[in-house]
Amino acid sequence: MNGIRLFVDDIRKAPVGWHRARTVTEAIRILATMDVSECSLDHDISHEMQIKGYYRPYPCGETFEPVAWYLSLMYACRRDFGIKVTIHSANPAGAEKMASIMGNVGMPVIVELVKPRDRFEEAEAGEGG
Repeated sequence: MNGIRLFVDDIRKAPVGWHRARTVTEAIRILATMDVSECSLDHDISHEMQIKGYYRPYPCGETFEPVAWYLSLMYACRRDFGIKVTIHSANPAGAEKMASIMGNVGMPVIVELVKPRDRFEEAEAGEGG
């Protein structure tokens, strides 16, 4: 499969050669409409808060789990499913929950625990807010 590589994360920059989706809606839209060969998912979603002039991520109750559910449905319904899925998260319990969602349908998933972010990265060129 020669599709795009999708990096689903609200804070981290996408690695070179990857397309980033910052929201659940954007990630599912891309998965539904584009040829995706790889998908790397974060778990937690944070809101940007300004504290004493610095912007910091503030965790909220929202996660990227709906993307894991969508991928598991794609896997269960398509014999030609060929998307390599990795979970990159600083939240071990959240990463395990997402891996379990996809694992329940037999979908292979790689889990890579990463360092937590304590600040938002600077916006990439051409990116708003």
